[in-house]
Amino acid sequence: MKLCRENDGFFFVGPLYHLRIYPDGKHYFGVESRILHAMIGIARYHVLIAQQQPPWLRSGEPIWNHGEILIPLYPPSGKVVIDTVSVTDPGNLGFALVDHLAAPVPITDIALRGNTLAIKHDGGDLLDGTRLGYAEGDTSMTTAGPTAGPRGCIRDTQGDYINLWDHPFHNRLPCQAWIKG
Repeated sequence: MKLCRENDGFFFVGPLYHLRIYPDGKHYFGVESRILHAMIGIARYHVLIAQQQPPWLRSGEPIWNHGEILIPLYPPSGKVVIDTVSVTDPGNLGFALVDHLAAPVPITDIALRGNTLAIKHDGGDLLDGTRLGYAEGDTSMTTAGPTAGPRGCIRDTQGDYINLWDHPFHNRLPCQAWIKG
């Protein structure tokens, strides 16, 4: 997320396509891609130039505690929820934790405390270079969406879609990764 905030060459992606237009039922083609990128341009204008508050769910910097990672979440309205109905849980709600040597660290529990995610793990005090990823796994699938491929189960309570300056947009936490240190 920090990289996206500081570098115009990086963009967020989410666990679902943002438009409900799939000519083949699975992917965007040219016209759909242009519509989506126009929406991204509109969003960039409103947030970066007009200095408006983003209307989508976003995260803050994690707090790396002994055996637990806390991630503050900022919904534009409502509250944050775990949704395993409209998106099939890929395991750990879409989170994966690896230590500084890229060895998996078991996640033992994920809970919401208000609008803060609490992710418990068996790694104790994690060293710098530890990486927590969200909605990045299961890249072996040829099609991605709510039941296969990279996805996550965190969203806000604005409904299935939010109105992003007169365009429907998913209200899910964007795919991202955090690195300790």
